Amino acid sequence: MLGEALARLQEAIEGWRREYPRVKWERADDLHITLQFLGNVGPEQLPGLVAALGEIRVPRFSVNVTGLRRKGVLWAEVERNADLERLAEEVMGRSGVPRETRPYRPHVTVARPKEDVETPREGGTWGRCPVEGFHLYATSSAIAAVSRPRYRVVHRFD
Repeated sequence: MLGEALARLQEAIEGWRREYPRVKWERADDLHITLQFLGNVGPEQLPGLVAALGEIRVPRFSVNVTGLRRKGVLWAEVERNADLERLAEEVMGRSGVPRETRPYRPHVTVARPKEDVETPREGGTWGRCPVEGFHLYATSSAIAAVSRPRYRVVHRFD
């Protein structure tokens, strides 16, 4: 389920494409909430990773998507709540992947602007997004360069 937040972001991006044509905007089919970045996972690791993540039981809850921030990429902030933090912690704990050193910051990537390119101002309120499961995505610069969507769902966990 897309939820009002991602639908509103899609609508805003369509307007911004015209207003800020030099920005590399995410496609609608690439919008998703980034729960955790697992880094480079080799094909030989995928079966074990999928099995471990498949043991997670996801409660149904929703999150607020607010704001617009720019630090490298342009992203919408996902407000942290206890259910989301538990899910992120369980994904990291079961994945066996070393944790990132960056602080946990759930978000929706909206665009990938170059440093000197103007983007919409920070701010905004996008609404709620239901969480009914999570997906394991694969991406690479090779995928992004020649294929759309940028992200490929490897497995869905409901």
